Amino acid sequence: MNSFLKKFLILLIISRIALILVPMLVQVLLLPGKGYSWNYWDAPHYLYLVTHGYTNVGDPANFIVFMPLYPLILALFNFVKNAEAVGILISTASFALACIFLYKLLRLDYEEKFVERFLILLLIFPTSYFFGAPYTESLFILLFALSFYFGRKSNWGLSGFFSGLAVLTRPFGILFAPAIFFDWRKEKNKKVWQFAAIFLPTLIAIIIYLVINQKIYGNALAFQRILVNNWQKHFAFPWQSIADSWRIALGSGTIFFRVMIGWAEAVSATLLWLLIPYAYKKLRKSYFVYYLLGVIFLSSTSFILSTPRYLLSIPPFFIFLTHLTKNKIVYTVWIFISTILLSYLTLSYVTGQWAF
Repeated sequence: MNSFLKKFLILLIISRIALILVPMLVQVLLLPGKGYSWNYWDAPHYLYLVTHGYTNVGDPANFIVFMPLYPLILALFNFVKNAEAVGILISTASFALACIFLYKLLRLDYEEKFVERFLILLLIFPTSYFFGAPYTESLFILLFALSFYFGRKSNWGLSGFFSGLAVLTRPFGILFAPAIFFDWRKEKNKKVWQFAAIFLPTLIAIIIYLVINQKIYGNALAFQRILVNNWQKHFAFPWQSIADSWRIALGSGTIFFRVMIGWAEAVSATLLWLLIPYAYKKLRKSYFVYYLLGVIFLSSTSFILSTPRYLLSIPPFFIFLTHLTKNKIVYTVWIFISTILLSYLTLSYVTGQWAF
């Protein structure tokens, strides 16, 4: 491990501890009426699955839309019977490992300084507190780094294996195999078994999830009904969803609602689409395919929500951000703004306010 990675991992640990302790101190001293927890929004659903598993009874019957791998890993390590604490530790450890493999992956294409800036920007991104929360973001980006790294090393078996695990972590994982296929196309001595190694684990993971649905609900596609009925999520053309976000941003709701549900979503989703031509020009083909499919996937929904968090699952976006902040002044200004936003959003999250 080189000297930068060692220093970076120390910085990562210090920053994660600060994100836990500083909001706690602020809450105690300045917001005594507010609670403090990392168990908000989607986190309680994952933590419920850790101790109870899937069920078809009551409100927890709706938790089938949360994929099984992350709660399964937490259950395996939940020796202290504190799922929230274990979730924070597993997420933090996964993020640290993800950064190591992202470094290895990006060094295949970019200079040392570029990769260093990439990791710093990822570490202090305004929604990066999710990398330490009981959410799937850390595990997912680790699987991204592993799958794409082993693909670049022509180890298609491991690449496909980690792609399959990604599917069982988040639905976004189904985008790995099509993207990695474009790296495989450059293989000099392509073989059919390699193609199968890339796609078969993804297919198996999908089947596993459908079997879980069938076993719990008697319907392999039960998750679709639950997404529509309980989560108000169904397919919609991206331009419709983005237009709805802009209508909220420019509407007459409260400032908080217009900013967090309107402006943040509208600006993020619009920016992702505007960057597609740049992605085609600047990114290697596999990254571009993943970026393009990811943008379509997250914006083709009836209600765009949590886009600033979903950006964490699209590492090519941070390649753009690294390019855009190559000027020292721009980089410094962004670091300052990002750190302020990260502090504010972390405090919002741990005190129970909506923060993506």
